[in-house]
Amino acid sequence: MILMSEIVKNQKIINFEKPKASQVSTEMHMKKAKRSYMSFFVHFAAIICLAFALISCVRAHKALSQSQAQLTEAQTAFKQTQNKYQAVQLEYQRSQDPEYLAKLARRDYFYSKEGEIIFDIESDKMDDYQIFSNTK
Repeated sequence: MILMSEIVKNQKIINFEKPKASQVSTEMHMKKAKRSYMSFFVHFAAIICLAFALISCVRAHKALSQSQAQLTEAQTAFKQTQNKYQAVQLEYQRSQDPEYLAKLARRDYFYSKEGEIIFDIESDKMDDYQIFSNTK
């Protein structure tokens, strides 16, 4: 039986009766609860996404710091190698000079010119030092 308050329109039944106050409050409470649960899940998902983004940023920053430290070490090693290379180049250029070679031979290998007498004063001092340091 169809009541007078119900009208059939496009195969839908529309009820124009006023709902009871208890029905309205429970429906509103249910809608509010659904909204709060949905809001909670949306906020929770957003916090999780932000946490993952923050963790990724921290890891990237750490990797960048390590890379910069390695770069600094490599640059320092490169500069040291360049300095050694320049020293070797200078030594090579000096080795082409006959006067420099003669000076090295006289100093390191005790070669002498004609009529020259070589006295090794440095090694005598070291021997005296070793003798005096062992006589305690």
